[in-house]
Amino acid sequence: MLPKSEFDRILMSPQVRSMLEELLIDGELQRTFPEVHAMVGFGGGEQGHKDLWGHTKQVVYQCPYDLTIRWAALFHDVGKIRCFVRNNDGVSFHGHEIAGARLFSNAASRTRLFKAQEIGDIYLLIGTLGYVESYESEWTDSAVRRLRNSVADCFDSLLSLSRADITTRHDHKRVAHHARIQELKDRADAILKADSATPMLPRDLGTALQKDLGIAPSPLLGKIVAAIKAAVAAGDLPWPPTIEQAVEHAKTVCIPQISAPPTTPETLPPTEDLTTR
Repeated sequence: MLPKSEFDRILMSPQVRSMLEELLIDGELQRTFPEVHAMVGFGGGEQGHKDLWGHTKQVVYQCPYDLTIRWAALFHDVGKIRCFVRNNDGVSFHGHEIAGARLFSNAASRTRLFKAQEIGDIYLLIGTLGYVESYESEWTDSAVRRLRNSVADCFDSLLSLSRADITTRHDHKRVAHHARIQELKDRADAILKADSATPMLPRDLGTALQKDLGIAPSPLLGKIVAAIKAAVAAGDLPWPPTIEQAVEHAKTVCIPQISAPPTTPETLPPTEDLTTR
């Protein structure tokens, strides 16, 4: 198996398309990343959908020179093999993003080529790409805020990957796709700017919570306020909510969650064998 530095060099090369093809020809692609190799020969011709291997090489080439984005591009469609469905309406790949993210997790665990932070960032880009590409102008500000906050510092990288993920020969489709992604960025930036100038929570919320819930100043009250902040950041509540909305959320969501038994969070997505399914 090639060292990680060599794979990185290939992905960052201006000749990445031909160098990926060389990995295929000499067998290194199949030996190291069978999840990626499975796309070779899938699609194109009269199969009713695009050639995944050719598309993937082009997407990697179109990405900015950023290793995290280019690794995500290499794996962004591997889940389509598992999720492929053909019916009277044509073909679909429902859920392929999360399947692809899990396949990448499998590859990272098997090859041990990646650091933990790299795995997390690449997994996030692959698994959430579909949310960006489903964006429409009709989305509410809360939905845009929820998406941006859910990916945090990876938002701009996610947009870059989405911009690269169009290989159509039709210029009007490419222009429309890029315009839609730019609109999402502009809206997200405007919302972030407006949010930074507006307090997240209404004044006197603590007093209202104490009065309505009968809770004195305490660590429990602090946890409730923190949970309300998290709900606002996630887009589950407006920015800012009214006192009435915040108190109702505390009663129906925050207190039940805080009272529930603690669970152990997963530090990495579960590894499972998806290549043989």
